[in-house]
Amino acid sequence: MDNIGDLGQALAYPWDKWTIFLHPAQKCLVEGRYNGPARVSGSAGTGKTIVALHRAVYLARSRISVHVKIVTTRPICHQLRARILGA
Repeated sequence: MDNIGDLGQALAYPWDKWTIFLHPAQKCLVEGRYNGPARVSGSAGTGKTIVALHRAVYLARSRISVHVKIVTTRPICHQLRARILGA
């Protein structure tokens, strides 16, 4: 962000838009090529779960034969399940 106006505009977006937005650096992680498992770590609210979910979708759509395991907290698991099932 170059100025406070851009930040204000970004923060005005609805939560559902934030949950699907990928910063270019995150997109690189999602679409990267790795030799083996990859771990995403960071502080709370940095987009780790969103990156992991986008990565899982990316791999599934690429038809790459891999197993995807996402490890997270129970509250986030319940929230994701509700979003996926539309509950």
